[in-house]
Amino acid sequence: MTGKARRTVAAALTMAVTVPMLSACFEEPSAHEAVRDFLVGWQTGDYVAAARRTDGDERTVSKALENAKVQLDAASFRFRVKGMRRTGAETEADFEAEVDLGENNPLWQYTGKLPLHLVDGRWKVHWSPSVLHPDLHEGQRFAVDVIPEGRKPILDRNGDPLQQEATLYVANVVPATLKDPVAVCEQLSKITGFPQDRLLSRIRSARPNVQVPLVTFGRAKYAQLSDKLSAVPGIVVSPQKQPVAPDSPAQIVGTVTAVTPETEQQLGGPQRAGSTVGRTGLQKAYQEHLTGSTETRVITVDLKTNQQVAELRKWRPSRSTSPVRTTLDGPTQKAADAALFGGTPGMLVAVQASTGEIRAVGSTKEYNQEKDALAGRFPAGTTFSIMTVEGLLKAGVSTKQRLACPVERSVGGARFHQPDPPGGTAPSIQGDFASGCVTALTAL
Repeated sequence: MTGKARRTVAAALTMAVTVPMLSACFEEPSAHEAVRDFLVGWQTGDYVAAARRTDGDERTVSKALENAKVQLDAASFRFRVKGMRRTGAETEADFEAEVDLGENNPLWQYTGKLPLHLVDGRWKVHWSPSVLHPDLHEGQRFAVDVIPEGRKPILDRNGDPLQQEATLYVANVVPATLKDPVAVCEQLSKITGFPQDRLLSRIRSARPNVQVPLVTFGRAKYAQLSDKLSAVPGIVVSPQKQPVAPDSPAQIVGTVTAVTPETEQQLGGPQRAGSTVGRTGLQKAYQEHLTGSTETRVITVDLKTNQQVAELRKWRPSRSTSPVRTTLDGPTQKAADAALFGGTPGMLVAVQASTGEIRAVGSTKEYNQEKDALAGRFPAGTTFSIMTVEGLLKAGVSTKQRLACPVERSVGGARFHQPDPPGGTAPSIQGDFASGCVTALTAL
């Protein structure tokens, strides 16, 4: 922070304590200068300057202030003095802290206290870890637990999932077991392209004895990088099942991949390892509904046992993720796929006539289910043939009845043309309908 910016912060804090000071009538040296200098140094990252306004060892205090930011993975600290009280030779100041935890997490606000006393004629903050937070004590540190929710499924109208589980591979570390976290992150960054500083921040802010996910890979990417990953000390790769492989209609449901450095930027913010991103179809269209929700906890940890001591604050997801339910019908979709299997190029969209809801979408490999089947434009005759066959079915006509499919046919003075009609024996009504033979169906 520049000198000008630091003076601006100091002025703001000085103004914040002016009103309490008017009622206290302290003699010089003034305690509010010590409060101001300490909080300004802490807020601006001038930890040495802040440490000099305490009665603690300068190196110990400045390191503790620096560690607080690292352990919280904090983007910034902001402080506001709420009041000051003097009792004899001692003074206590109340301040409000606002910590930006970054990574799309909310602001953490809490109230702290600064005990002060005179040391050689100067007011000093009486140093202890509780200066950082009232519930942080000697032999403890901060940590942040981030618990992401798994990706939600896309469902058919009956609530059945339209995707199957696929294996992703997660590169994890246990912070307490790493001899050189910086070197580990440097190697992992070179292999994966993820920023080294973000990988390191996740390690340093996590609980030391828990497995921390850093990067997630799909099957092909992991096969490509597995040898390099195994050479990084401390990296443990674990397979993880996630519902990301699309079922039919695959092009409508869409594909999902693990977050990459490129997609991380496209998503507009850092994503926790294990996050997935929809690349096509409904998975892409409903990305924000299906994933990205995390629970965040700020805790204190015992430095000897690495066990949690206290939970200081917990945030539930700011937005809830939920499954996306479609109008597709599983049995109808299977029937559509079976009708198109092994035949000539074609596509099929099944619609519930009474509601207009789409029940199935199918196509052979020559066509795209979204661009061709759903968004395509077709001759009206092909559409009306559906109504013709529906009438035949209601009348009890057998779909096995043979019905020729000529190149041309005239009906009521209108001429109908069928390009590339099937040769050989006349097909059945079912065959004519499946191939969209207009000249056959208009005869009925």
